[in-house]
Amino acid sequence: MLLTSCKTETKSHEEIENPTEFKKGEWISDRDSLNGVSIRKGKLAFFENMKFVADSIYDYKVVDSVSITGTRKNNIGTFIKRMNLSDTLYSEIIDFTDSSLTLRKDNEIKKYKLK
Repeated sequence: MLLTSCKTETKSHEEIENPTEFKKGEWISDRDSLNGVSIRKGKLAFFENMKFVADSIYDYKVVDSVSITGTRKNNIGTFIKRMNLSDTLYSEIIDFTDSSLTLRKDNEIKKYKLK
């Protein structure tokens, strides 16, 4: 005899704010010292050739992405959520210490060191 349940569990995703804070300053790429991330006054900007454009400056927060199935919660990953007037973008935090940051951004792994 085979018993099956017609009850399906609902699956959803949610963001939970993460208390991670980054030290202020310039985080320099390990591949090219003219590229990196600037974090100042609650804003974040990626720069190239030591320059960034005004629309690349974002408010940001760190969030955990959580998958919820029934009563089970599974952490998918931790992300930097960047927000400005026209965009909301996410970069996955692979690794983070006080002096280094590894992100998955634009489908690439990028490493930065605090200057």
